[in-house]
Amino acid sequence: MRDRLVGSAWITATASMGEGWGLSVMEAAAAGVPAVAYSVPGLRDTVRHGVTGWLLEPGDDLAGTLIEALRACADPVAAAARAERCREWAGRFSWAATAAHLLAALTAEDRRLHSLGPDRRTGTDASTLVAVPTAALTGADLTALRATDLLDTSQPGRTVALLVGADEHDAEAALARIGVDTAVQGISIRLARHSDTLGWREHPPVPAAPPAPAGPAAPTASADGAPTARHPRAGLTRAALLGGLFTLALLARLAFIDRSYDIFVDEITYSVVGHDLASGGGLTLYHHPFDLHPPAFFSMLAAVIRTVGLSGDRLHVLLALRPVDAVAGAVVVVAVTALLDRAVRRPVAVTAGLLLALDPFLNLFDSRLLLEARPPPPPRWACCCWPAPRPGPARAATGIGAGLLFALSITTKELYVFVSLLPALVLAFAARGPVRRTRLTAAAVATAGYAVYVIAIAATGGWSAWWTQKTQGVDRAVGTVQITGFNSPTAPVSLVSSLEADLANYTVAYTVLVLGGCATAWLLLQRARRPWVFAGHPARSAVTAWAAGGFLFIGYAIAFGTLEEQMFYPVMVTGTAALAVAVDRLLPRPLLSRPPLTGTPPGEPLPARPPAAGRPRVPRVPRRVGAALALTLAALAADATVWTQVHTRHDDTYRRMLAWTSAHIHKDSTLDATDGSAQFLLTGYRIGDWTTRAELDQHQVQYLLLSTRLDAEGYVRLDPSLTAQLGRGIRLLHCEAGQTSGDLCLYDTRALVAADTRHSPGSAAVGGPRPGSQSGSRTAGAAVRAGAGGGSSR
Repeated sequence: MRDRLVGSAWITATASMGEGWGLSVMEAAAAGVPAVAYSVPGLRDTVRHGVTGWLLEPGDDLAGTLIEALRACADPVAAAARAERCREWAGRFSWAATAAHLLAALTAEDRRLHSLGPDRRTGTDASTLVAVPTAALTGADLTALRATDLLDTSQPGRTVALLVGADEHDAEAALARIGVDTAVQGISIRLARHSDTLGWREHPPVPAAPPAPAGPAAPTASADGAPTARHPRAGLTRAALLGGLFTLALLARLAFIDRSYDIFVDEITYSVVGHDLASGGGLTLYHHPFDLHPPAFFSMLAAVIRTVGLSGDRLHVLLALRPVDAVAGAVVVVAVTALLDRAVRRPVAVTAGLLLALDPFLNLFDSRLLLEARPPPPPRWACCCWPAPRPGPARAATGIGAGLLFALSITTKELYVFVSLLPALVLAFAARGPVRRTRLTAAAVATAGYAVYVIAIAATGGWSAWWTQKTQGVDRAVGTVQITGFNSPTAPVSLVSSLEADLANYTVAYTVLVLGGCATAWLLLQRARRPWVFAGHPARSAVTAWAAGGFLFIGYAIAFGTLEEQMFYPVMVTGTAALAVAVDRLLPRPLLSRPPLTGTPPGEPLPARPPAAGRPRVPRVPRRVGAALALTLAALAADATVWTQVHTRHDDTYRRMLAWTSAHIHKDSTLDATDGSAQFLLTGYRIGDWTTRAELDQHQVQYLLLSTRLDAEGYVRLDPSLTAQLGRGIRLLHCEAGQTSGDLCLYDTRALVAADTRHSPGSAAVGGPRPGSQSGSRTAGAAVRAGAGGGSSR
């Protein structure tokens, strides 16, 4: 009834002095009825003066304009033409056009937030109207325009574009980018007026999504937990990549593992604890309780020792256990890469995995029998379970499984709570609903797992020793007691001097640490300012939280706590992951992955035309992509070079020195071992740590073993007057050269001690050359000549 009544009218008139849009006027135009209205906000947008009606300025005579309009409608031909123009104008404001404008705005914002393409336009509120002969658009790539730009292809032989947020200079650059020569005749560019911005329906085409792979698809879950379809080959490709990275990382750590890295005193300690546990002696070190670290790591060593049946001297057991750490280090690489594969594009994740596989700093710790390689993988595997927790029992199982992995991490080394339990709690309270409950379940299970360890200690009567050692460890971690590390007042080497000494080998590692810290800070800022970027990607939030926990820990250690070199291991791992997420956010998306799955906006979009014959368009790689690729290749090449240098030379001075002493020094001899490693490794000798000449005389010391590097760095407490006699009054018997310990030299002190004891009746030299060997002087001379070149066994 209403539509018939409106359609029977000649004119609709309104005396309103302001409207938001003037819907009644537009509804009348849809019925072919022109309007008379004042030129005020809203109505001046709805009525096109002289085309779909008449506009008069406020204060003009409305009655006079109505009379003029009625006279114009008296002509049937003119009235029919005007009615057709009204219907055409109203038809532009359809639901399809409205949906197209909304989808274009959402697509443009999605591209901006995810850096999906270059945007070289200046920031301006202006828009530019560009008219181009349709023939000039042959071969043009209209998908390079903004999603919010508008097109009009209704005019024969002429296409008009409204470039939003662009001035004339931006419009020329946009035409050049899509492949239109601005020198072509017939192209006009001018700033758009208000009336030019109304009634558009078409948007530029968007990049088409690639065709779905043929064959059956297996259901998987997307980053935000929504089910998606993934081709079975995708899982095979992912498994192959992870398997290849594991193989590369493992080979990089196993290659010449017994000779590339010298013995570290903690290796000896841990192998002895593992051996005692395997032998049924409990968690002890030389028959004394050892509770400085939890038992998970040592239980693994004990299991390996029992399974393989390891036996022999300490050096043999230690070297035989090193591959266990190499495997754990390779698992670190795979775990981090698997986590990143859920947070970033696959090329970025694999690149980060390659850096971790070849990094010389991680290789050093992964190739020694140390704690650092064990704790990082469990939290990473736990995080891989979180992106898509399934409902019901599966969700509970996810939380329990993640909690057990966290418990494994902190019962290996408590300080790793900063990169396991603490980030899990932060992520739990940053989420809501089932996700929060799953993560709180994981935190509760991890806490319960550590409580079981403490209860077991108390039940077996070891509470007193455990409490003493743990409180001492807490004092050291907090910094109230500084007996070791770079912050110790008695430390002979500062952090800065250590960094300078290792700069040649660890340049890439230092760079990644610095950039990883900056990336972590940037991601935290992004998380605060643009939380929607992380909303559908739980793995991104996990990487950010893990990295923040690691840098929080190392920052405190540098400023206040006990700071040791191995503490940078977890930060190197988390920093690399954070850097990968930041790089992925900054790189243009279409260059490394498929375009966003945004459909073509409705409203009859103009299809993209194929490139013109003879003018193929080759997409240019943005500078930031080229720079990132060049820096990555340079970093990998540098790490590979360092790896080659380290693994093609000997750095096993203790192993070679022990072999030499076993062959040339009598087992009953008295030997002054001036550093901890030698004191624990040398067996069958009377060993001591004597620092003065008087102590050498008192104990009838026959040989003195000294690391020149440890002596130069102040770790050896040898009396300076005794050091001055090395090589003169105290003859050099043998010397092995290495990178870690410098020259490991064995000196013959028998002549010095004998000279002193001649004035002390009742004294006698102990030991001497092995039975069947040459005389002492001839053997010593031959040894000096053999060792003068930096080690006779090299």
